[in-house]
Amino acid sequence: MCQRAVCTRFENYLSDGKQNVCISGANYYSLRKVTCGVPHGSVLGPHLYLIYINNICNSVPGVCVKLFADDTNLLIYLYLVMILLIYKSMPVKN
Repeated sequence: MCQRAVCTRFENYLSDGKQNVCISGANYYSLRKVTCGVPHGSVLGPHLYLIYINNICNSVPGVCVKLFADDTNLLIYLYLVMILLIYKSMPVKN
């Protein structure tokens, strides 16, 4: 299978997903488009998640990344926030 065909299959697999909220058989929301993530209960889901988080700790310099199961948190240290605020307040040079 050529590389383009593989990409097209993944794109089709991950696009146009829809979901709704149902509690005790009662629908609380109509079917809505899923804009991120992978289908729940899918065979590929865990593998795609592992690919996603594989280098996430090295992706954002200066940020502490905490991973637990299927949850990810980014912790920005206070000194980085202060640097960003100072940088933001600096005048732009032409």
